[in-house]
Amino acid sequence: MKILLCTVPSEHPDNQPTIRKANDIPTLPKTAIISLIKQMEKHGYDEKHYDFLDIDMVLPTDEEFIVYLKKSKPTIVGFSAVVSASYLQVPKSSKHCFPIQKLSAEVR
Repeated sequence: MKILLCTVPSEHPDNQPTIRKANDIPTLPKTAIISLIKQMEKHGYDEKHYDFLDIDMVLPTDEEFIVYLKKSKPTIVGFSAVVSASYLQVPKSSKHCFPIQKLSAEVR
């Protein structure tokens, strides 16, 4: 089993940047996903069992995300949306996960 944990951009989908610049508002640390990874490691999972894609920081295009999914072949994909504008990004990102693999979306 391979788990892919992803952040989603914090901006509204209609106002999403294509690149992060040095003068942009700093991106918050990904504490939710890091906490999940630490718990997974505590229970015997190592790096061959999971991957972390910081979509919020990398800002891949849809095509780049699809290539990443096909290359990594995860069985489970989890999305972390930490602000309300991010919630609208989950359906946009998750649509690429079908029928490649199962989807597990966590929206806080």
